[in-house]
Amino acid sequence: MQKVSQETSRQIKMLYQKGESSISISKRLTIPIRTVIEHLHYNKVRVRTQREALQLSVQRKRLNPRVKQILKQKNKITLAKSYILGVLCGDGWIYYNTESPKQTYQIGLAAIDKDFVVEFSRCLSKVFGSKPKVKKIKSRNDRWKDQYRTRFCSRLACDTFLEHGTFKTMSWIVPQYVLCANKGLKASFLRGFFDSEGHVDIKTRRVSAVSANKKGLIKVMVLLDSLKIRSMLQKHSSKETYSIYIQDRCSVVSFFENVGFTIRRKAQALDILVKNYKFTKTLAQDIQSKLPRMLKLRKKGLTYDRIAELLGLSSGTVWKYINKLKDPERLTL
Repeated sequence: MQKVSQETSRQIKMLYQKGESSISISKRLTIPIRTVIEHLHYNKVRVRTQREALQLSVQRKRLNPRVKQILKQKNKITLAKSYILGVLCGDGWIYYNTESPKQTYQIGLAAIDKDFVVEFSRCLSKVFGSKPKVKKIKSRNDRWKDQYRTRFCSRLACDTFLEHGTFKTMSWIVPQYVLCANKGLKASFLRGFFDSEGHVDIKTRRVSAVSANKKGLIKVMVLLDSLKIRSMLQKHSSKETYSIYIQDRCSVVSFFENVGFTIRRKAQALDILVKNYKFTKTLAQDIQSKLPRMLKLRKKGLTYDRIAELLGLSSGTVWKYINKLKDPERLTL
């Protein structure tokens, strides 16, 4: 403990008990904050918790600009906040540790796409008024790509988002306010989620998203449906994960126009997929002429994706025409 005069030690105790913060006492007496805390313990003065200190700061109107901005944005619903929530349901994280001596609170994202991490950092800046840095993390394994990471460390910021859910892999949920929000806020949340978990397959002409959280994906499908984007849910046979598939032409185009991607490589793939739709139009009579072969291949046990690949159609079209028939088995092939 750094030595100070008895008079200074007495002043530390008196000022703190009058409601001064340890920071303001440190500045007034020109001594380190650590010394202030040590002498408070020495004088057997109970040090206020972070929550108590915040409440006192609010009462006395002496908040620093960063805390003021966080409290100001706490109950606001914005596009940036919706995007962050979407990312937190995917690749993002909230680390909230109150048990260890070094309490840690952070909202973060690490990914191989720099543009994705930069956008997440920009949204954090929009919400909280302080832009976290984007740092490049070199991979220790030559077979793995380098990553980019950003973190925003603030208990208040974490509390702001934890009001909407836990954001754990198996228990994340679509916040209620997003489900009831306008089109723009829903699209922003979906963009954040699909930036994290989405994939564009030009070959099978579909957009997909993967997660182990079935209940969460069902709510994502509800959001998509509200934007007139049809989707289907499928369980992976090899592991306990599920995929959402957007595969009919109208829904893919609607996703392109209303949601899209921030990540450049995914956005480019989606753009190619939509352009292919515009320049390759399959007439209804052409599909009808291929229907007998569709049924024959399906009877042999081929998947809709494989049939679509062989016939140059989309998986959604194959599924639609085969299931349109009430009893395909009765057809003479």
